[in-house]
Amino acid sequence: MKNYKQRLIRAAEGFSDLINMIIVGAMLLVTVGVGGFFIRDILIVFQSGFTDGITEEFASLLLLWVLAELIHTQIAYLKGGPLDVRIFVIVAMVAFLRKMMVVSLKIDKATMTFSDVMLLFYPMLSVLALGVVYWLIGRGGCGVVGLRGESDAAPEN
Repeated sequence: MKNYKQRLIRAAEGFSDLINMIIVGAMLLVTVGVGGFFIRDILIVFQSGFTDGITEEFASLLLLWVLAELIHTQIAYLKGGPLDVRIFVIVAMVAFLRKMMVVSLKIDKATMTFSDVMLLFYPMLSVLALGVVYWLIGRGGCGVVGLRGESDAAPEN
């Protein structure tokens, strides 16, 4: 029975490694695609003017940064390092910040309505909540998780 469990565990670990490699490969492909959007957005800035294209340029740059951080975290995990779950909170914060930036630049300030204000308020509230979550994770010492799910934080006496 023990031999059966060990083989099952090895098979599950191999499958997990395969899934993680597929995730890294997919992130690399997406990063190449976003890099293409980034280059396209640079061309838009030069063709249609600074104010029209800068929003899209900055949004693409934020996506590239997020993908680079996720790839870095995944590679460190695949090398046997701990998984820093705080990176996922940061990714969510950047996504909401990106949304706020894009929406705020597209809203006509002269004719702003209550619904326009709410389009900015909800992402701001989300960023605030995620900031609190990030702070709590860091303060609690549970932001880094080992390979088997154990926290790498020192146990309290």
